[in-house]
Order: sequence, then structure tokens, then C-alpha cells
Amino acid sequence: MLSGGGNAVTRRFLLQDLDRLELRGGKNHRLGVIIGGTIGGVVTLVAGGIDVSKNATSPPDEQISVGEVIAAAFGNAAIGGIIGYALAPVGWERLPLPRR
Repeated sequence: MLSGGGNAVTRRFLLQDLDRLELRGGKNHRLGVIIGGTIGGVVTLVAGGIDVSKNATSPPDEQISVGEVIAAAFGNAAIGGIIGYALAPVGWERLPLPRR
């Protein structure tokens, strides 16, 4: 049964016409961690790569090393993963259908 603005709409399907049936499940925390960690790490690597490329024109005390960028990327990936866990998207669960 599908609800739409207070009015209930009923639709019937033949079982043999359905390939699959998916229902909204709980939050997909694993996907949230992957997305958040990837965004945090990639943004840091891009911004840090730009800073490292400007090292030739920067004074020696303001130069950043590749190791510092990598360490910051890992840290930001961990923070992004924690945020992604908290803001995880809703997943879908596939239900098996009987075959004839």
C-alpha cells in the first residue's frame, strides 16, 4: 500500500512480474564511514598537494613536507569517517522472491 498525502493508494502486482523487492532498511554505517573518510582524505590531499607545489616560492620556515600532508590526510580521513558514521545514509534490503 502506498500512501500519498493522506489518501491510501493500493497497487497490485503479479509475483512473476517482479524481479526483486527492496525495502528501506536501517542506516548503512559502513557506507557512511567510507564516504566520510574518503571525502576527508581526498580534500586534504588535494589542498596539501597545492601547498607542497608552492614550496619553491615559500620561505623555508613556511614550507610543508609531503609527510605532513599524508599525516594530515589520515587524521582528516578518520574524522570524516566518524562524521560519516553519524550521518550514515539509509540502506535498502533486498528480499528474495520465491521462484516457480
